[in-house]
Amino acid sequence: MREPFPPDSLTEDGARAAIDCYRKAQALEPENVRARGGLRRVFGKYEQWTEAALKDRKTKTAAAHLKNLRESSPQARAVEKIDRRIAELRRLAANARRSAEQARKLTAATKKLATGADRLTAEAKKRAG
Repeated sequence: MREPFPPDSLTEDGARAAIDCYRKAQALEPENVRARGGLRRVFGKYEQWTEAALKDRKTKTAAAHLKNLRESSPQARAVEKIDRRIAELRRLAANARRSAEQARKLTAATKKLATGADRLTAEAKKRAG
């Protein structure tokens, strides 16, 4: 029998539809093995999408995928692990922004000092000359 939602061709919209379909099947038949396996495959796809977004440092995309994963499978072990990775990436990004701001301030201060030094050098040349 053909798989109704092949994981390799699953899109985000298709994943939501698949979850709904598999959940309806489980509501009718709680021990439905195909529905349980289908849900696991869809959750696995969300995990893959989330991991790929994290790898590319796309924290907003990863957070959106994680939200979908959490809503569809709150007990998934991957949720906690991915949550920690997103938090770490956000912390690193915040540190990078702070470092960049400090670098901008130091650059501005250095330019002021250089301008002052140039002015003093010009005055000293006038006096000497």
